[in-house]
Amino acid sequence: MGTISKRKYKRRNRTSKIWISLIVVLMVGVFSVRSFTLWSAGKENVVRKEKLEKELEKEKKREQELKEEEKYRQTKKYIEDYAHNQLGLVYPGEIIFKSQE
Repeated sequence: MGTISKRKYKRRNRTSKIWISLIVVLMVGVFSVRSFTLWSAGKENVVRKEKLEKELEKEKKREQELKEEEKYRQTKKYIEDYAHNQLGLVYPGEIIFKSQE
């Protein structure tokens, strides 16, 4: 009877080792897939960050241009140009020649 118990014990021990090995291999596989997914997402985020930084620089340049345009629009030169070109106003004594096309 002692030998039967030892055989059962060895069989159970071997089965347990197989199950533990399978679980460990499965966990390593899951962790590998997850780490690859996170690595890919990290690369995408780096590309996205660079794109957003370029867009931010573009918007800063645009903001500077708008500030300069705002300053220009507050000058007397802009008001005169606008009145002359858009409204057709002229200075006293100024003669305008128009083509007949």
